[in-house]
Amino acid sequence: MSVAVAGLARSRGFRKKGLTFRRKHGQTPQVINFQLSRGNTAAEGDFYVNIGISFDAVTALGGSTTGLLMIAGEAVHFGVRLEELAPGAPAQWDVTQQTDAQALGERLGATLAPVIDRLEPIESPASMLREFSLDEGTQRILRAELEYVGGNFNAALAELKLVAAEFADRRGMSVESLIERYCLHELKPLLS
Repeated sequence: MSVAVAGLARSRGFRKKGLTFRRKHGQTPQVINFQLSRGNTAAEGDFYVNIGISFDAVTALGGSTTGLLMIAGEAVHFGVRLEELAPGAPAQWDVTQQTDAQALGERLGATLAPVIDRLEPIESPASMLREFSLDEGTQRILRAELEYVGGNFNAALAELKLVAAEFADRRGMSVESLIERYCLHELKPLLS
């Protein structure tokens, strides 16, 4: 099915390898991956569409990669399924021998195009902060990292405090532990 959207993805700067499209957009490697289900047969199957974004500046911090999502064999800082960015899109895309591949490809392209449009302005940590709220659960850790690499240390620390409070019942989720794990060392003086 990824062949059906190849023209769209290539026109936006993505390069295809296997079932994955990748591009380097400013300081952000971005990936679109078509993940086949394990139970697929020759007669029928389904697939999922994964979207991922990484940030060179966050990677350069050298923090823990534990907990990062894996898409097409690479760790990404932000990863979601297509339906999370395209309301109304199916969670899985079903294909049978009776499926009209061209029609499915057109539907998939129509669903994917606005998502790629949404990725277009994201080319740096600052642009990600403008485009996505990152205010749920562990997304706040990414928000803290993005604020940190942008020099907004007070905002980064505030996010870590929210994470620590939300996950207070979990070991290793104190502000101090998070600072160490994600190599946000410039925040230590702000703890005093």
